[in-house]
Amino acid sequence: MGILSSKKEGNKVQLTIEIELDSNSMLRSEEEIENVLNEVGVIASKFALEDFDTDGSKIEVEGKALTSKGKQKKISGSIWSNRSIALCVPNK
Repeated sequence: MGILSSKKEGNKVQLTIEIELDSNSMLRSEEEIENVLNEVGVIASKFALEDFDTDGSKIEVEGKALTSKGKQKKISGSIWSNRSIALCVPNK
């Protein structure tokens, strides 16, 4: 259960989800809905973050050349769900 597929085309994200409802417990159904929708938010945020990520090339700030370590796996998400994504990380 959860996200079956995800793709981004232009400024649109398409997610296909599947939620299993519990016919014996509304509480468990609500918890499953919440879990899947939190996962949807994390994936949509991942796609949004990629639009703002750098390509890793040097940038200059206040006369200093800043470089990147390249894309590295980082944990991104919310207090409910975390997801590992690759983002460019600056050198220190």
